[in-house]
Formats: sequence, structure tokens, C-alpha cells
Amino acid sequence: MSSWIHKNKTTPSTIWRQQLLDDMKALCESSAAMIDKLEEKVQYLESKVMYLKTSCEKQHKKKQPEDEKMEHDVAQGSWGKETMRADGKVRDISYVEFCISIDWLVWVVHNRAADAHVLDSAAEVVDAINHIVTDLNKHDQTNAEKILRRHIRTTCKRLIFECGEFAAKRSFPEYLNTAASDLAATVANLLQVVKIKPSTPEELSNFYESHMSAEDGKAPQQLTLRHMVRQELYCSESSQSD
Repeated sequence: MSSWIHKNKTTPSTIWRQQLLDDMKALCESSAAMIDKLEEKVQYLESKVMYLKTSCEKQHKKKQPEDEKMEHDVAQGSWGKETMRADGKVRDISYVEFCISIDWLVWVVHNRAADAHVLDSAAEVVDAINHIVTDLNKHDQTNAEKILRRHIRTTCKRLIFECGEFAAKRSFPEYLNTAASDLAATVANLLQVVKIKPSTPEELSNFYESHMSAEDGKAPQQLTLRHMVRQELYCSESSQSD
């Protein structure tokens, strides 16, 4: 400002004063415009923060404990036929959840996993579990069988939950590999205690009968929940896009 005064010291005072006022007015206007822009940016950022906060709250509300999630999945399907044993007694709902868990795990891992370690571990899990998947309801529930059932259901639910979270991203973290390996080792050890004969293809198809589709040439276990998994993945992708 002093240089401006120096250059204009010969200017008549009225003109000098007017120019100074004009300059101050222009400065105020530009400052006001800048403040308006800053306020717009602040409002935009605040709206983004509120949107993210609301989205997080919605996601948190949608997130249910694994048990509730599996119960919901069971309720969504027509499981009435599968819950009846051959002798007419009602099959334990936990057994139905368990079978759904195994089938979902098989489908998700074999169709979505890109990590070879996950595939290897899952193959071990599936090999071990195929020996017991349709037979737990045919035997008295000894303590060993109860432990086996509880452990596999809990671990599979965790695997399924994590697979569902990461499947769309095709990204499987190390702890998922570890969980699959731990499950395979535990099942292998417990199978030494619980002697159950392998299921026949007929028994397996009986369990999955209502879910058989027209896709011939594929094992029932691969068909059972394919539609259900697709629906689940579609719903999760839709909610993310919203």
C-alpha cells in the first residue's frame, strides 16, 4: 500500500481517497466471495460427513450377529422338508444350519477365492466334512459329536461371514487362510474320535432334493445354495451402490 501511495502522492486527495475506497471495496468483495466459496466447501464437506455417518449407522444396523444372520438365511429358504428325519422326528435346526454353512462355504470358496492357500485349506475342510454332513442326525449325540457339531458350525459361520465380506472384492486376508486351516485340522482330529460312515450320493441328494435345479451333470452339493448365494451377493452389492 505504501508503494501505491508513493506512486500516487501527486494525485489530488479526492481522487486518491476515492481510488483507495474503491480498492478497499474490491478487496472486501473478493474476500466475501472467497468466504462464500469456503462456506460452500465447508457445507459440502459437512454433507459428506453426514452422509458417511448415516451410511455407517445404516451398515451397523444391518450387521447382525452371525447366529441371527444364519437363522435369517434358514428362514428365507424352504427348509421344512429338510428338517424332517427319515423316522419322522424333527431334525435339530442346528443341523440344517450346519449343512447350509458347509454348502455355502464350498460354493463361495470354489467360485470366488483367488488365493491358492484358501482353496487348499477349503479342499481339506470339504473332504473331512463330506464324511459327516448328512449323517449327524442318524446317531446318538455323544459328547464328541456335540463338540464336533458346535465347533464346525461356529467356525464355518465365521468363515462364511468373512467370505461374504471379501468375496465381492476377491480379496482374502491371511487370517481367513488360517481359519480354514484350523478348521481342517480340527475336523481331521475329531473325525478320529467320531466314527461316522460317509454319506452316499443318494442320501446327499435326498437332503438337497428341494433345491435341485435343471442343471444336470453337477453334484447336488454344488447346486443347493447357488441361487441363495447369488441373491446374497446381489443384495450386498446393491446395498453398497445405494
